Amino acid sequence: MTYNKKYFEVFEKIPKLHDASAFIFWEDDICPLNNIYIQLSIYSEMTPFGRFNPIYYYPSEGVKLNINTLKRQESVLWASENKNTIFLLGSKPIFRYAEYVDILTDIFKKSGVKNVYTVSCVSAQTSHRKERMPVCIFNSEKLKEEFTKKYKSIKYKPFSLPPNMKTEIPEINFYISWICSKKKLSAVNLMIESPFYMSPIGDATASMTAGKLICKILKWKFQFGKHFELIAKEQNEMIEFLVQNSEDAIDFIERIEENELLSIEEMQLLLSEFKRVMEEQHP
Repeated sequence: MTYNKKYFEVFEKIPKLHDASAFIFWEDDICPLNNIYIQLSIYSEMTPFGRFNPIYYYPSEGVKLNINTLKRQESVLWASENKNTIFLLGSKPIFRYAEYVDILTDIFKKSGVKNVYTVSCVSAQTSHRKERMPVCIFNSEKLKEEFTKKYKSIKYKPFSLPPNMKTEIPEINFYISWICSKKKLSAVNLMIESPFYMSPIGDATASMTAGKLICKILKWKFQFGKHFELIAKEQNEMIEFLVQNSEDAIDFIERIEENELLSIEEMQLLLSEFKRVMEEQHP
């Protein structure tokens, strides 16, 4: 395939790998997965080899305000020949997403990729006191059987998020898997459940779960530093403090832990309670 440099720029050359794995991370996901990506990319000695031209896929030529700083939205492909792996880190395309995915999957095939994984964290009605569970969707029944047999130590849940949470799912990941199936590529949507009430601050525990899951799949012996575990511990302790200082929050969390679904109004009330307690403690 000949790449039009207007849409995708190859820095030097497209890597030549063999039965490689590719992982897709979106920077605008609800959890800070880019922190996991950075650590894993350093460990695997990733180098960038190409990027999508942001002016074709994002508003304002890719320039966006991030709190008080202007930031460029872009998507960059990285490769590690030693680890036979490709990473994509970028913002989800706003325009021409079908063209974006078509180019991306063609590059994967040209690079020798066999397995594609989209990695995301999704809001769910789960408790911060519980283990963050992955939810997996496979683009073929055969792949599901092979994955389950090959990775017996990976425990995952079937796709069964409640209807009022589905808006949080990055649907482009489903589209990528669908296009992969047409191009004879195996694809898995790896989605880590995160308590919906942690979405304003992120969920370091869910991010670490995603990173450990990637390492299991790739059989990497990477160990996350104690600072990641400390951040996750402090987050959970803060959430627990908020729960214990609100009778409504205690009731909601207990109901969630009993697998009772909250209504949208109750979910909004729980978020409001957390905000109220936080403002009282840090006026």
